[in-house]
Amino acid sequence: MPPLNTPRSRRRLGEFAATIGLVGVMWGPVGSAEAGVSAGSAGTFKKGSAHGVSIGSKLGKGPAATELNLIDGAVAQRLGSCSPSTYGTSFTTTLGSGWSSLAARSQTCTSGSLLSYWTGGSFKVTSYTAGGQNICRGGSYSYGSSWWYKTSKGWVWSGGTSNPVWNTNC
Repeated sequence: MPPLNTPRSRRRLGEFAATIGLVGVMWGPVGSAEAGVSAGSAGTFKKGSAHGVSIGSKLGKGPAATELNLIDGAVAQRLGSCSPSTYGTSFTTTLGSGWSSLAARSQTCTSGSLLSYWTGGSFKVTSYTAGGQNICRGGSYSYGSSWWYKTSKGWVWSGGTSNPVWNTNC
């Protein structure tokens, strides 16, 4: 075996240590915000702050609402913002196919307080954001949207309208 004090051996040892460090970073312990357990714990995973929620209670109702995969809590907040930059616009839209109602919220996330529902007819959009909470389509879909529209009743998720903007892969 060659001595460990040669330049080549020291470089190889450094490369090995860097590789182990990268593996540790990628495969390291999961913190409590993600899993509900303390970092380094080998215990059982418990339900934490990121969990599935009732679709109807968060976004609206109808067959299309049941196809969604919605995350709530700390994970959702990292994927978007409740107060992102907004941009003015002016167009009219309706509920998307399969939607019988769409929640209007105080902010661009499902944790924003519920202000009202759109249950039919057309409604005017006066602002939009591409930086709200991302919501993924469930079932056989693999795309989602962080676009939200400002209406006279509050913020609505673009995916529940007839003018969705699918801007993310899930």
